[in-house]
Amino acid sequence: MVNEQKLQAVDDLKKLAGSYSVVGVLNMHKMPAKQLLDIRNALAGEAKIRMAKSSLMKRAFQSSDKKGLPELEKLLTGEVALIFTNQNPFKLYNFLEKNKQPAAAKPGDVTPIDIVIPAGPTQFAAGPVISEFQKAKIKTTVENGKITVKEDTVVAKAGTQLTKELTEFIMKFGIKPMKIGLDVVAMLDNGTVFGKDVLGVPAEEYLAGMLMSYHKALNLSVNVGYPNKESVKVMIANAFRNAKHIATEKGIYEKEVMGDIMAKYKNIAENMKRRLNV
Repeated sequence: MVNEQKLQAVDDLKKLAGSYSVVGVLNMHKMPAKQLLDIRNALAGEAKIRMAKSSLMKRAFQSSDKKGLPELEKLLTGEVALIFTNQNPFKLYNFLEKNKQPAAAKPGDVTPIDIVIPAGPTQFAAGPVISEFQKAKIKTTVENGKITVKEDTVVAKAGTQLTKELTEFIMKFGIKPMKIGLDVVAMLDNGTVFGKDVLGVPAEEYLAGMLMSYHKALNLSVNVGYPNKESVKVMIANAFRNAKHIATEKGIYEKEVMGDIMAKYKNIAENMKRRLNV
């Protein structure tokens, strides 16, 4: 019976991978059940999340002929789940990131952001607690019996593993540096696996990069004399402008350059008039 259930689970995952254009791997480490249920409800009709043993996921991938699954299979380590959707993977990633909720840090967590204790008065009365500020290397003074932080102080940079002491200290300020939500490892779309380093790039940066690439390609095409439907207009305009310049300089009387030639000689005449003072 157990083997039948495993076979059924593998078959279901294989069918889902074949039915949806996008397959993603999610890191489920420390994902609370309530938040998972909320996200599943929010994604109803847009995406499906499936949890299973990584060994079953790998078997499903290996039995599928979907392009790119072998590369995605390498990421099936630890506590992971799969997400299936026909949405644009970048839009889905953005949605999942926006729906993450702030959470308090626990000892051993790695902070994703710089943790800053802001300058200004605190709610703490002068007393033993001041030693905690000193351990965190925070400059303080006492005003009206309360501890005041002299300047903004970074007590932990992004990427730092937090100690029990520090997590307890920052909680006194209500600081919640962690985020709870679905953590995307990667998404497979049309045979290409996109990691979070790509999925997380803002749309504005993509647009700016595409525009820059377009202009560079256009300039290259024009400069090497390689005509295509985009560059040929620029090349013709450049050729016409160069031809007009040559005709004007050489005094070749054509209707397209007569105005330029007349303007040229008018300027020469006016310069001579100023020199001769007449």
